[in-house]
Amino acid sequence: MVPLVGYLAVRREVVGWNTSPPDAAESRRIAELIGTYLDQGAWGLSTALEFSPYVSAAEIVQALRQVAGRDGLYFSHLRTQADGITGALEEFLSTARETGVRSVVSHLKVRGARNWGLAP
Repeated sequence: MVPLVGYLAVRREVVGWNTSPPDAAESRRIAELIGTYLDQGAWGLSTALEFSPYVSAAEIVQALRQVAGRDGLYFSHLRTQADGITGALEEFLSTARETGVRSVVSHLKVRGARNWGLAP
């Protein structure tokens, strides 16, 4: 068991419940807090994109730059596990490749009979 920084918790600490993209100052503050929490002992970052669809891939990449600089880990619930699963998985893999962060999908599964053949 390892401690992780919850991206949504940090985002809410900075922007509250606002679902709009953070502005430049808010983005810097989010990155700063993630860095601080990693320096205080967190092993990486976690996201629950299925529950926060308004968080963009670009936001996640920016957050993961803090993780990459500290050789941390990234754990994510994909944006969807039903219709759109292949796009959600590609988004996850793309952010991992772009940042070089060691990454893990939490609860990899495919929902809906019509999607069963899409399981990796």
